[in-house]
Amino acid sequence: MDFSACLNEHLILYPRMQAEDCLKLLYQFHCGSRHMLKDEKGAFLALKEELANVTYQPDLPLFVPVGDHISRLQLAAIEHPDAEMIHELAVGAARAFVPQMSAFMHDFKKLGRTITEYPVMFEQEDFDAAAAWFRGQAFTSIHHSDLFRQLYDPHYRIVYTRPAQTMLAGEWL
Repeated sequence: MDFSACLNEHLILYPRMQAEDCLKLLYQFHCGSRHMLKDEKGAFLALKEELANVTYQPDLPLFVPVGDHISRLQLAAIEHPDAEMIHELAVGAARAFVPQMSAFMHDFKKLGRTITEYPVMFEQEDFDAAAAWFRGQAFTSIHHSDLFRQLYDPHYRIVYTRPAQTMLAGEWL
């Protein structure tokens, strides 16, 4: 799957994605979630707190692909989540994922030129402003937009899909 196909799939699931959300997806597609490795203990505590406040939604898909081999493991799709197992999957994915910065930069520039060709509900100027901010942050992690959080209430961790499916098979699948 290339990034364009991934973005189109996400725009079907999340039609009100904003520029920040497109850039976050781009980052995850090419860089995974390495930023969580800066504070693994803090990431685990944040996961436990998040799980305590997530409402189970059985209609959600367990995995939303963000590339050929990685997915967003949706926490609200898990009836009885195991924080340690989820954290192990997320940290393992973050450690193993090799960022593809040249491909990231290629798609970042291409997205800037073609964003209005996608069925987005924001203007080129909105994308340009978010992209300039993201560039100014040295392309570190970016958060979902306020609108995305309000509409879709995202709670997930980036994992390698197949190992997570295998590991979770006895637990939730």
